[in-house]
Amino acid sequence: MNPMPSMALLFLLATPTAQAVVTAVTVAPGSAAVPVGQTTTLQLRWTVERNADASGRLPAGDEVVSERGEFRDDAGRLLGRVERRLRQTRPVSPSDVFDFRETVRVPTALLYQAHSAGLTRIHYQRAFDDGYGPRSAAAELRLTSAAAAAFGLSRLALSFEGGWLHRLVAPGEALRPRAVVNFTGSGQLRATWEVAEPATTRGEPVFRPLQSVRRYLTGGGEATLEGPALPTRDRGTYLLRLRIDAPETGFAPPVLRYVVAPTEETPTVLKVQSPAVGAPLTPETRFQWTPVAGARAYQVEIRATESVTGPPLTGLVTTAERQHATLPAHTRRHLPPGRYYWRLLAIGAQGDILAASAPRELRVGAP
Repeated sequence: MNPMPSMALLFLLATPTAQAVVTAVTVAPGSAAVPVGQTTTLQLRWTVERNADASGRLPAGDEVVSERGEFRDDAGRLLGRVERRLRQTRPVSPSDVFDFRETVRVPTALLYQAHSAGLTRIHYQRAFDDGYGPRSAAAELRLTSAAAAAFGLSRLALSFEGGWLHRLVAPGEALRPRAVVNFTGSGQLRATWEVAEPATTRGEPVFRPLQSVRRYLTGGGEATLEGPALPTRDRGTYLLRLRIDAPETGFAPPVLRYVVAPTEETPTVLKVQSPAVGAPLTPETRFQWTPVAGARAYQVEIRATESVTGPPLTGLVTTAERQHATLPAHTRRHLPPGRYYWRLLAIGAQGDILAASAPRELRVGAP
């Protein structure tokens, strides 16, 4: 019997298996200013270097993982977590470099907590591991005022006049949007109001420019941008957005929907249970309704008359999971003592009105 095959097998079994070792982790930018008093969004790039090791003590690792991000102070005390897993898989080679991109939201509450504790900086860190052992890096976050930070946008909110997120209007009815931006530092905001009209919104929407925005913002804080008159000639669903050209943002622009249709074409009647006709409005008044199949949201409208043309005075929008709602205090403040009329709309996935209730009387008494 020839012993060579057995010897060859033993040689193969004794050959060390290459394994991966994370040797370095860096993050860019390594430091950033974050203003106390508002939520900040950061764009981070983690670079992970991994080299193969032939010691054979551990099997090869082909996956690099960071389970979560952590906010810590200088002493290493945990302030908060970001429960988002970063993961990439790649066969082991003599040398690898991994790029991870992450958008991190630094909550206002966490910044206030750090500021109240007398901290002037915190750290956001991640550990990356491929099973052989972790290595970590951290970005330094310097707490500062909104005015002293670099120019950037942390939030963009769109609505129609009156604060509405959905609107049903008659052909030719006047309609304008507004935008609220939260920003840091000082600089020029460049943006474009854009609309997609009904001819394209049934498929892939095609946006066309309506109006350019050029406005210099200073000192950090919040600014309101009034939008242009919107097209309402053709019936159907429209999409509206404010595209930000500068500064660069880490979020996609929100999109509003509005529907142009004769009021009498509003589909099925939506059944409501409360409040009763003529009931007084109080902080405990519950608006309750029967759910509508396919609804993505419900909208309570309150008007001065029974007519449903023109913008409502106030109201609220709630998610489809809710079947009742109460008006918050800031909404009730829009209603001095008097007689009003309310109705409920069921909003579909494309912003269309699936159902609407008939207007009901509502009374507001003296405080």
